[in-house]
Amino acid sequence: MDSTRIMALLAAGKQYKSFSLHVHCAGIALLPDKHEIVLDTQTGYYAILNVDTRSLATDGTFSLDELRFMLILLEKWPSYVPSEKILQYVLQQEPVQVTQCDQVPALLHDLAARCSHQMRQYGIDIQKVGTFGYKIGPFTSVVEGEKGVQI
Repeated sequence: MDSTRIMALLAAGKQYKSFSLHVHCAGIALLPDKHEIVLDTQTGYYAILNVDTRSLATDGTFSLDELRFMLILLEKWPSYVPSEKILQYVLQQEPVQVTQCDQVPALLHDLAARCSHQMRQYGIDIQKVGTFGYKIGPFTSVVEGEKGVQI
């Protein structure tokens, strides 16, 4: 899909959400300057766009569960999101039903691993915050000690 078509779709629908992943006053950024990640909240398609040149840097697709997981983390970034809130959002269930699920830690771990696998190549990682929840942060390669691939 070319970037012109993506930009036309973005203007037309509210099913798209964009995130720059920059907090300018704090000097925090997970994407290069003038880039943002755009998610189609219906299909799971995502694109990282250079907003200055209106060009597509890269794209991919999340499954429905991965999309919900990423959306709540992106919306709350740079803060972490408690596990219970993530589960409630991903599973679309009431808090009482979520806490009764025995496979909660495994489900969250699996979602975090799958989303991390897709996002690490762009320098973004899904990080566990103790036993409290998850957040989006920078990916640093263990081997190289450097941030992920430049876009």
